[in-house]
Amino acid sequence: MTNAPRVRFAEHTRRRSMPDTFSLLQQAQPIEGVNYQLDGTTARIFRSTISTGDVTIPASVTHCGKTYIVTKLSNHAFEKSTITSLQFTSDSEVTSFGTSCIPDTLEELVIPAKLKELEYCFLGNAKNLTTVEVDPQNNYFTIHEGCLYNKGLTTLYIVPRNMEVLNLPTETIRINPYAASFSNLKTIVFPDDSQLKIIDNAAFSNTKLTEVTFPPSVNQLGNLCFGNVNLEKATFTGDSISIGKDCFTSEGDFTFFALEGSEVKQPKNASLNIVRIDSSGHPITTRFAQDGAKGPLEERIVVLEKENQELKKQLNEINKKLEDFEKKMAFLLESKNK
Repeated sequence: MTNAPRVRFAEHTRRRSMPDTFSLLQQAQPIEGVNYQLDGTTARIFRSTISTGDVTIPASVTHCGKTYIVTKLSNHAFEKSTITSLQFTSDSEVTSFGTSCIPDTLEELVIPAKLKELEYCFLGNAKNLTTVEVDPQNNYFTIHEGCLYNKGLTTLYIVPRNMEVLNLPTETIRINPYAASFSNLKTIVFPDDSQLKIIDNAAFSNTKLTEVTFPPSVNQLGNLCFGNVNLEKATFTGDSISIGKDCFTSEGDFTFFALEGSEVKQPKNASLNIVRIDSSGHPITTRFAQDGAKGPLEERIVVLEKENQELKKQLNEINKKLEDFEKKMAFLLESKNK
């Protein structure tokens, strides 16, 4: 059996989640500045709004003379806290991070040695997260060029929020929800042989990107994937792509360039401007968006073509008048010489 990290995806792609059965039945116990839920011999960190500053999670905690092994960050564990650093002791038994367990205030995160499961949207926005490290004994995750991936580099989990250029490895197939949201990203570099297929919900929301060219392998863009990003254009040269709700939201004009003949699936009532291009990347002016509507760029191209035709017509008329004038001049000169 291979050591592959587990990622659990909820049926609905919303960040908010209902507490699990365990959470509903247990009361939180504050121990050394962190709220825990205690059950049998184990403990989970639970909605620890009391936590602040630098936090180090021990392998176990003691309450009323009994020791409990800390095994998980429950859903929303630190979401409403003000912690800035989250670390774990080298003998940590934590194996799972729950949904939205990371707060926006976090600046530094160290992945513990036995962590193997990241639940859906575990990260949240994490607006200030600039440093991510992995315990050397962890068999499931790794750091590649400052970013958090699984060991095989097939899934990207976290992009440091101060990163401006992301160089994606060939092996990466999926970019996780919120992976780079609120980061300083200005450029994404995809390798020519990229295997990327899925860019999940809000992965690049609130970044500083202005344009992106997807590799042909990409076939799915999640909801709000580039939400609140002032993209000017995106280009797709693959065979088929599915675009999530509000994937591209920008205050300015945005154009989606797609290869002629490719399939672009949009949500109902979407108003995405699609311009078809040939294999060289040049717009095809005789083909328009899927619904037949012309995007701003296409309309401009059509206007310029009409202006060009009108100028040619005017030029022909001028040339004709010039010929008539030359004939008259020749006749007058001939009459004078007689």
